[in-house]
Amino acid sequence: EFTEKAVKLGKIIIEEVDKSADQKTIKPKNMGGIAGGEKYAEQGIFFKFAIDLFKIYGGDEFAIKAAGLELQGLKCLLQTGIKGLHYPLMILIDYRGYRLIGKYPRQWTYFCTNVFV
Repeated sequence: EFTEKAVKLGKIIIEEVDKSADQKTIKPKNMGGIAGGEKYAEQGIFFKFAIDLFKIYGGDEFAIKAAGLELQGLKCLLQTGIKGLHYPLMILIDYRGYRLIGKYPRQWTYFCTNVFV
């Protein structure tokens, strides 16, 4: 259910990349920090749009790489086997040349995935 919901919402966010904030179906949120690009929260899922919005990565391709490394870091933490650590559901959505991270922080589990649509 998480994957289906995240992909559906993520595709909407990506398809509206060129629209102004007031024209978007899912509005970007000011959630603090500049790393991770534009941020969204919808239906309990926290999204980070991997674009170099604040010019700190040296281009969108490096913002996309950083998003991939975030998932890789989570996978490394999972492999430690440390008891008592909990992780959010996390998904990378690659669509139309863009990448979006989706996290469901309320459901702590041992699951992370990468989806290409």
